[in-house]
Amino acid sequence: MAILSKVELEKIGEELIQRLERIRQAKGMSKERFANAVLGISSPTYYRWVGEKLTQLPLKRLRELERLAARLERELEGKRT
Repeated sequence: MAILSKVELEKIGEELIQRLERIRQAKGMSKERFANAVLGISSPTYYRWVGEKLTQLPLKRLRELERLAARLERELEGKRT
């Protein structure tokens, strides 16, 4: 497994937050409801992620969130077809 630089981790986090925000908006959910119901986290945690670009999360957690985002995107695509 490659070791990623801080800049690479920040880029992954920034792109992930953008994906999660697109998913949240497509679902028509508030940030609070999306955080609680979909991500299983508190709304302050979600706001912190959005504000801080997920820089404090370990790579393993970022990868878990990427998998979740991919699944949610597939679900949204299935509803559009």
